[in-house]
Amino acid sequence: DIVKLIGNHLDLYRRNQSAIGVELLSTLSLDARDEKLRRHLFASKELHPALISPECEYK
Repeated sequence: DIVKLIGNHLDLYRRNQSAIGVELLSTLSLDARDEKLRRHLFASKELHPALISPECEYK
């Protein structure tokens, strides 16, 4: 169900945003914020395997 999928992604984002710090993330550029979230997801083993490769890009 698409609603459940979107809800899961929002929960994952909010959980990691809280762990990193909302204030810190709000001061970062979009690229820096993306990198910080990616590193945090990788460390918590929640990053999708397709995004672990250095060649991966959002398209």
